[in-house]
Amino acid sequence: MKLKFEAIRLPLAHFALELEFEIEATSIGVFGESGSGKTSLLDLLAGVRKAPQGTILLNEFLLQSNAKFVPPNRRAIGYVPQDLALFPHLNVRKNILYGAKRASTPALNTIAIEQVITALNLGNLLERRIVDLSGGENQRVALARAIASRPNLILLDEPFTALDPKLRRTGVELVRQLRHEFSIPFLVVSHSQSELRSLCDVLVEIGAGKILRIYKSNSLC
Repeated sequence: MKLKFEAIRLPLAHFALELEFEIEATSIGVFGESGSGKTSLLDLLAGVRKAPQGTILLNEFLLQSNAKFVPPNRRAIGYVPQDLALFPHLNVRKNILYGAKRASTPALNTIAIEQVITALNLGNLLERRIVDLSGGENQRVALARAIASRPNLILLDEPFTALDPKLRRTGVELVRQLRHEFSIPFLVVSHSQSELRSLCDVLVEIGAGKILRIYKSNSLC
């Protein structure tokens, strides 16, 4: 994955998010204090928000420029927000199918869904309602829906925050497994640098809307 932000500036409540960097990695971790701009960075990538100026490219595909803006449904990016954004009126199966409907290669949807359900051990939960699931089960469904859309990138915003320590460890291992099994790049936002080091090739520290440093998991770069 090659990700480039060029002259991006997005005014926020207490500062402006200013992004200028280029990273090539299979997984990127973003950390920083609460309110530093981490989620806003994800929103820009997902197309949920639009910066008034600047350019964003993913693998040379232009997501935004001063003259162009690609809407979220045409970005081939899966987004798992903090609240997971599952549909409570749909069961597990239909939540996953919603992700598959967004896939850019419909002929592969059935295969993708079967693979995802198996990998995330959701076969016995398909007819369950979202409101009847545990926090860890909801997280797995949200990941399944994102992967079933066959994205070029998956964004995870604080994916383990609501889980107890044991489930956090399980969640980290699950994301690591999915990264290798489906070969989909991930960008993960977390307050835990140790979790990000175990998951990501490159870490990005952000503070008050600015990139403070970018470094490989084991050494500064």
